[in-house]
Amino acid sequence: MSNSTSSQPSYSPDVKRNKGISPLWILPIITMLLAGWLVFKAVHDAGQKVKIHFSDAQGLIAGRTTVRYQGLEVGMVRSINLSEDLQSIYVEADIYPEATKLLSDKTRFWMVKPTATLSGISGLDALVSGNYIAIQPSEQKGKFETDFVALDSAPADLYASEGLNIRLKARDLGGISIGSQIVYRKIPIGEVYAYQLDKENKNVIIQASIKDEYRTIITDESRFWNVSGIGASIGFSGVDVRLESLAALIGGSIAVDSPDRGEQVKKQSTI
Repeated sequence: MSNSTSSQPSYSPDVKRNKGISPLWILPIITMLLAGWLVFKAVHDAGQKVKIHFSDAQGLIAGRTTVRYQGLEVGMVRSINLSEDLQSIYVEADIYPEATKLLSDKTRFWMVKPTATLSGISGLDALVSGNYIAIQPSEQKGKFETDFVALDSAPADLYASEGLNIRLKARDLGGISIGSQIVYRKIPIGEVYAYQLDKENKNVIIQASIKDEYRTIITDESRFWNVSGIGASIGFSGVDVRLESLAALIGGSIAVDSPDRGEQVKKQSTI
């Protein structure tokens, strides 16, 4: 007998290396990407932080008081702080990214509050949504700025760029104030937005804005007169008391009449 050994063929294991990403890493990677996106979005949405100084904090609420440009929300007050000299306060607000181009050293801010007088109501939008900070950029180019001092009230020339702006020369102010109406046949067609003495300090220059739809009424032959207060005359029939309107009595009013002849006046014409 012969011993025969049968040899079994030997096999080496075929090890395959996984060249892809292990499924165990997918969740951490997604988490990191999401966290990075959230950080980027937070920084991007924060916009530009600005500091606005006010005389007091009345009507300001952090997280609720908005910054608006032409009625559109462009920022939000984040904090309200007392100044170092304890004489005023300042707010830190975020101006949204799409509105940062409004910021320059000529940009103006002021608080808008609802105000009711006999000559009208202003700030009606603030009555519904609460007080807000208005922002007005300048038409002139300026340097980028993030520290501002708010105006005490809306600038006198806020509406000067709208409609027809004229200058009325008078001997005295005679009860006229900012906001006084310009009336034509007892219809309000404009209002006074500023006044000052002339260079010689002898006359008063009243600046008024006429609504665009009524600008054709004003010509170089137009005549203006003060209708503020009460007029009275005594005759055989008794005492005749004339009152233009309650608004004119309280806030003053200027009437205008224009004959058919005359040429249209240009902006900033003096009458």
